[in-house]
Amino acid sequence: MEKNRNLPLVPPGRRLWQRTLAQAQKICNKLGPRCQGIVRDNNGYEPRGAYTPYYHPAAHQLWRKQDTTTTTKAAGTAKVELSGGNDGNAKNLKACIGECDNDGQCAAGLKCFQRSNGEAIPGCKGSGGGKDWDYCYDPTQVGTNELSGGNDGNAKNLKACIGECDNDGQCAAGLKCFQRSNGEAIPGCKGSGAGKDWDYCYDPAEVKTFTIGSKTYNQCKAVCNSKGMNLASKKQLLNFFTLPGGGPRKQSGDVWTPVFGANDWLQLGNGHWPFGKLHTEIAGGIHKKPHWGNLAKRYHWKRNFYCTK
Repeated sequence: MEKNRNLPLVPPGRRLWQRTLAQAQKICNKLGPRCQGIVRDNNGYEPRGAYTPYYHPAAHQLWRKQDTTTTTKAAGTAKVELSGGNDGNAKNLKACIGECDNDGQCAAGLKCFQRSNGEAIPGCKGSGGGKDWDYCYDPTQVGTNELSGGNDGNAKNLKACIGECDNDGQCAAGLKCFQRSNGEAIPGCKGSGAGKDWDYCYDPAEVKTFTIGSKTYNQCKAVCNSKGMNLASKKQLLNFFTLPGGGPRKQSGDVWTPVFGANDWLQLGNGHWPFGKLHTEIAGGIHKKPHWGNLAKRYHWKRNFYCTK
């Protein structure tokens, strides 16, 4: 068996063969300088160096560590350049190919991404033929919670974290349209979206409800934090407590709930205090700060608090 002088040998039995290059690279990274490269043969991939058993004669390609990052990206995660002409009769267009007018022009399983201002298309790169040129894309390339989508006023059945929406009727069943004015965070989604005033569909189930009981503001906050979440913000709660047809979904009586910030509480009821206002926005004098928020005592106006990511 021919030996490779660049790959030190160790006793057999320490096999590190992996099915994918990414798995082999992960092990190579852990080995650090002891890994001298990755070998590929018909069986898979193997980090080679001081911890590999022997040089496999069937190996036909060797990647040095500096090459593996590029190779891994090309193997599965590289984005495709936007391309294609403007043929209104085009059919079976592949991902990142255009120009399309509807989903029917795209290959099976793909959809037509409608643009108005050169929005980024999932799985694709480049500016394409124009800012309003539309391209087919693979909807499975859309991250489960990354804000994305174009600005189609006729769009329907938009999924969570997809926009741009103008009302709940454009969202898929069970979802709501989160109205923004200053890039507010959307429950269950991440990213900034295409603009600070762009609105996106979201799943109200991402807002978790808990009973306040005798908890103080800080104790409510601690519960959210312990679950990897934060107290919901004023904007998030106002979207959450909006009726399907628009307008506030008020609770009975004076109802205060803690919101993300510095010991402030939001009114969600239909009683004495105006709905949708923070305590600091409507109270003055010694009551400007809701001191009762940190009293370990249950009040009838403290019912639930809400957490979200």
